[in-house]
Amino acid sequence: MDKEGYKKLGTRAFYFFTLERSVPALCLFILECVFIVIQAFGGFEFLTNIFGQDTASLVLDYAVSIVLALFLFACVFALLSAYAAYSAFRYKVDENGFAIEQGIFSKDEISLPFKQIQNIDVEQSILYRIFGMSNLVILTAGHEDKGFDTREESEIVIPAMTFADAKELQKFLLEKANIDEVRPILSTPPSSPKIS
Repeated sequence: MDKEGYKKLGTRAFYFFTLERSVPALCLFILECVFIVIQAFGGFEFLTNIFGQDTASLVLDYAVSIVLALFLFACVFALLSAYAAYSAFRYKVDENGFAIEQGIFSKDEISLPFKQIQNIDVEQSILYRIFGMSNLVILTAGHEDKGFDTREESEIVIPAMTFADAKELQKFLLEKANIDEVRPILSTPPSSPKIS
């Protein structure tokens, strides 16, 4: 927590942001491995038929070098963008309400009084479940202004929180907003009382 009362996401969020942004690097790594295997075992007959032996070897050498350079660039980009996203997001809860500050180049601060909170959801995709992470989605009253996407304007998302932290913050905010927690629907309805 900093001197203004803002809290940053945990370090697991940084690792998760990096993982999310590493998909292009992973694809390039696989392509690089394929090129190296083809080069090592001489399995580039299709290039030899088109260009000849010397040119095919040169084309494959260039392809390996270019894909390696792109892979390294993608890794650096993934780390830098993950760090930027991680360091540019912080939130706080005080006696007046809830606030989020986010943005890399332009800072946006969203302040939300407790009374405007309508519901809070904890969402987990399959990948989030594997890593014990979740998004905390705070639903508020939508805007009546024209030109606003009411769904986007009425949701505040705190990304990549640990599941335990998300549930704890959800419970706290629901209590402050005086909202009863929504209970899951039973798979079988309760039996109705028998009237004689």
